Amino acid sequence: MEEKKDPKQMSFLLGSIKPDEERKPRQEVARLPELTKDSTFASALANFDAYMRRKGFTHNTMKAFRSDLNILGEFLGRDAKLADISTETLMQFIEYLRTGRGKPASEKSISRRITTLKVFFSWLKESEVIETDPAASLVYHRVQVPLPQVLTDREVRQLMETARDLAIGRPDLPWKRKPDTRPYLLLTLLLYTGIKKGECMRIRLDDIDRSEEPSVLIRYDSPRFQHKTRRLLLPQHFIPLLDQYVEQYHPTDLLFTCTARNLEYNLKDLGEVAGIKKKVSFEILRWTFAVRAYRYGTPPEQLKEKLGISDVTWHDVFPKIKRLASPAI
Repeated sequence: MEEKKDPKQMSFLLGSIKPDEERKPRQEVARLPELTKDSTFASALANFDAYMRRKGFTHNTMKAFRSDLNILGEFLGRDAKLADISTETLMQFIEYLRTGRGKPASEKSISRRITTLKVFFSWLKESEVIETDPAASLVYHRVQVPLPQVLTDREVRQLMETARDLAIGRPDLPWKRKPDTRPYLLLTLLLYTGIKKGECMRIRLDDIDRSEEPSVLIRYDSPRFQHKTRRLLLPQHFIPLLDQYVEQYHPTDLLFTCTARNLEYNLKDLGEVAGIKKKVSFEILRWTFAVRAYRYGTPPEQLKEKLGISDVTWHDVFPKIKRLASPAI
């Protein structure tokens, strides 16, 4: 039986605060020649490169996209006009990848290159350079990989109840007789924000807003990753929990002064004490947050922002979230 949705809980999952005032101004990019449908494919590559930098694509993603588009350029001829590239042309290119380049490309490589085509031509369409997107109807032939694990509603309740017990002490556990608030604080933080381990380790006490609507700022100081900077809502009970944690651990700057490995052990031990057969980790809690937020009605674009992931990664992540969210968990 599906758990009844708590309106207050939904407000935390759906809520979003954009820290515009926290963001640093983006670096200006040199002005490039304006593209039209009669521009050559080769001339569009520099503009697309500037677009990827503005959007904060990772170095590896940009490198992969450039390589894929260079192969397309070889196939088209670099003087090919953008207006002349049709869906049929791109389908011929995909067939060329399978049979015409000597060593056939794997389905995994072809799937990635289709992603490149979709991102590139979608950008041209949204920029009004071309009228129709020739890559829109291309179909992925994805290699089937297991879906990531998520926790059920029952398992989440078990974890929360066990974490609360540990926060007041468990006489039956020799290593947890004394109250320990850190597992409860960590679990609450991850279930309500879905942040990654590295982001968790960088949180400073000053990043936590103690107002009537508590929130935490996930900060990226590098201009390259400014698009990942975001402020996420926290439940109101997080602040009293934080006060108890500070009283026990005495942090002065960073929220967590231990190593990331120690936090991993906290989650693993918490799962074992709670009787959860799945391995409780940063990853499973991030996916659990995403699936629960989507099931509670968070719009996809807002969920992407809350997770702090790029458009490219979202192409792969969102279908998994939808599949995981389809049955009640």
